[in-house]
Amino acid sequence: MDKILLGILNSPYPDKLKIELIQKISYSAEKNIDNKPIDNILQICVDFFKEDNYSNELNSAMDNMFMNWVKHNKDASLRFLTDEVLKKPLNQMESNIKIKHVRSINKCINTINAIHDISTSPIKTVLSTYLYSFFFKVDELELLACFCGLYLQYPVLFPSNLNFSVLSDLSTRMVSIISSSQFVFITSKDYPTYYNHLNHIYEFFLKHFGQDEVLKKQIAITIFNTLTNPNKCPSISLAKLVPCFQLEVLSKDLEVIILSSNISDETLIFMLSQMVDWACFPTDDFYIERLINNFIGLLIRFQKSNVLFVVIENKINQLCNLILFPSTRKTSLGVLTFSLMSYLHSPTPFHQACKFFPKLIDHLQKEESCKKYDKILAELIFTLMYHFPGYPDVYSDILVALKNYKKPSESEMKLWLSASSVLVKVEVPHCSIVSRKSETGKVGLENLGNTCFMNSIIQALFNLINFRNDIISHVFSPSTQNVSVELQKIFSLLSFSERPAIVPKSFYDASRPEWFCVGSQQDCSEYFKYVLDRLEKDKPSLVQHFTGMLNVIVECLNCHVQSIRKELFNDLPLSFHENVAGQYTLKGGNPTGNQSRSMQCDRGESSIILEQVENDDTLSDKEVSDDESLLSMLCAYFLPEHLSEMNSYFCNNCQSLQDATKRINIVSFPPYLTLTLKRFMFNVKTQKRSKLLQQIDYPLTFKLCKGCSACCDNTKISSQNPSIIANSLENCQSEIKYRLSSVIVHSGLSLDCGHYYSYTCQYSANGYTWLLMNDSRISKVSMENFSKSGKSFPRDTPYICIYEKYDIDLFATAKDVLLPQYLRDMVDQDNAIYREEIRMEELKQKRVFPKNTFNKDKDDDDDDFNCSTSCSSSSSNWDSGKYIF
Repeated sequence: MDKILLGILNSPYPDKLKIELIQKISYSAEKNIDNKPIDNILQICVDFFKEDNYSNELNSAMDNMFMNWVKHNKDASLRFLTDEVLKKPLNQMESNIKIKHVRSINKCINTINAIHDISTSPIKTVLSTYLYSFFFKVDELELLACFCGLYLQYPVLFPSNLNFSVLSDLSTRMVSIISSSQFVFITSKDYPTYYNHLNHIYEFFLKHFGQDEVLKKQIAITIFNTLTNPNKCPSISLAKLVPCFQLEVLSKDLEVIILSSNISDETLIFMLSQMVDWACFPTDDFYIERLINNFIGLLIRFQKSNVLFVVIENKINQLCNLILFPSTRKTSLGVLTFSLMSYLHSPTPFHQACKFFPKLIDHLQKEESCKKYDKILAELIFTLMYHFPGYPDVYSDILVALKNYKKPSESEMKLWLSASSVLVKVEVPHCSIVSRKSETGKVGLENLGNTCFMNSIIQALFNLINFRNDIISHVFSPSTQNVSVELQKIFSLLSFSERPAIVPKSFYDASRPEWFCVGSQQDCSEYFKYVLDRLEKDKPSLVQHFTGMLNVIVECLNCHVQSIRKELFNDLPLSFHENVAGQYTLKGGNPTGNQSRSMQCDRGESSIILEQVENDDTLSDKEVSDDESLLSMLCAYFLPEHLSEMNSYFCNNCQSLQDATKRINIVSFPPYLTLTLKRFMFNVKTQKRSKLLQQIDYPLTFKLCKGCSACCDNTKISSQNPSIIANSLENCQSEIKYRLSSVIVHSGLSLDCGHYYSYTCQYSANGYTWLLMNDSRISKVSMENFSKSGKSFPRDTPYICIYEKYDIDLFATAKDVLLPQYLRDMVDQDNAIYREEIRMEELKQKRVFPKNTFNKDKDDDDDDFNCSTSCSSSSSNWDSGKYIF
């Protein structure tokens, strides 16, 4: 009979025929036969149960046959199980054989229990002892899950008299097995089986450990010790155990870890990194999200922002990708939101995520089941763009993606920002992250915390080649510590550094006015004037690049005697018309409504319609007319001014106050003409500063007549053909020609807040190239994007324009001077330091962020992400960093 059964199973017959034959063998169990054939039949069944490559129908037929033979041969069956099955040493089997053996035992128990309650079966004691003896020797997740599933199905088989020490050892071993297991991501075909294994283990934890608070405390210590041991890489599967504990208890444990003296920042980075990886674990509850966010909040509370900075920058891509999957969306979006809103003193993490947002928003819009999530994400993006204004190259695609979403009100965004855990006015240490230069090959400047006002000035000045050459070539005393020396170092590093961005800390310390508070936004125009003043004290000739001379002529209208006074200037402050910058500038001053004005100039007359902006202490233009330009404001600067009444002129010839006419002419034209737009006003009623948001047209080139100092010709910035620009200039006989070199833009609504960045133009024989220089971000921009950026970003307005005087060839440019040897040595030394920093950073990344890549069903490389999973022991020799309660 047994040989017949074995032949049937191994035959090529279809399953239907096999099942019919097996049923016939099943009926023969009622006959009285010897023990040996029974043992052989049962052994074939047990071996069959170990395999998983048969159909469900065939499995069911074998189950029924096995039950039938056990039912009609109880004594022989129990003897077979005791002598043959339960005496096989599990620890001597191969891993896959162990799992199959336990599964076959489970099948046997199911059969016995169906015939006779296992709790009263004579085989119960033998079975319980056998299973328990090997349960403590389990060393892999799948086998552990098999045992847990069996014990959950038959609780009577698990010993009930285990003491605390034994249970503690058991829980520690189980945590170790989970920690060393290979996490299976949700997109894998093996995920359902893997997740079922974890469910068995979790249910076993709850049943046998979940009611003992002391034991749970011990388990929590085991888990956190695993997370603080950088010599191991704990599996994401540990996240499954988080709901076993109270969040308040775990948060207190985390606080102890952070404050522990033997826990280094690198260990905390490793630990937070592992916990952020838990966002990969599919769940619908809030436990994992809240625990990670509680840890982040504690790091902020105890001034461990450097830990948060490193982890956020390394995990931001992963979190964005996880939002794509419904099962990981809740946790990953919650952690991403809390992380970004907790790190408001640097735009770097947010900007890193910005490249994912357009695609992510589009994906969420198309998925009907996640409408609430796309709104949360949209509100987050709007709020952070409001907090970090002034990045048109980063935000342009995002604004297109968000066009169908309602923007939160300013008060709502401010409320969210104020409620976030942000480090206010705390100097954040620079954390070096391995990165590459931009495609431009240019070197940027790190923002030290609201130092964009300084960076924009440095980057604008660096673009002025003659000034830059003069700074670099001058030999200062090595012992001198002044603005000129630090600017020389900055220019040298910007020219030849291998770093993607340098940290201008020394220059900031040397050039910051005493009344500028560290960490606060400042007026870049005021700072520019202060820097020029300091440069003049160090070396007067340096400032001559920006210095011109004015004739201020006042003519008494009574005696017609003229008073002429010469004045030096480094910039010309240009005002908007009084209807724009006067009483209608600030909200709440006069009734709202459309106000128009006309400005007479030698370039003609036109009007501009203005409108009040709701909820803003600003006034912007509805449409910018052709006449509303930088040149019209420059022309207005030279128009005669009538002095009368309260502003009468005291005439020395008449010895009395008289009406007079005041005129200004340029006598000496500076090599670099700086034009500052007076956009910032003060509202006496509201006691607030306000900003004029009016966009203006500013030319790429223009000419000034030497005699009258008026604009006689200009070429609009929208002209992109160099030959057209050059030909148009040939028709003008004026001697003073200027071309646009740098534009410093202010983004925001007030002088007290916002962001500065600059556009710089680099001329060459092939034309010109525009660069957007935004702190450490440097990118090429087209002329069209540059000239029309104000339409997409109305709060981004030109504030300072620097023009360079040139002679005949518009595209001629000076050559860079060679660095003096001592500056070359300084740059070489810093480059060597940077190369060593890269090497050390890469080693640190490998220690703190050990990575295995999950292969997702995505073709786009940008969607790839890495998560820490189980891996081999590191060769790192640093302390395990375990903490003690």
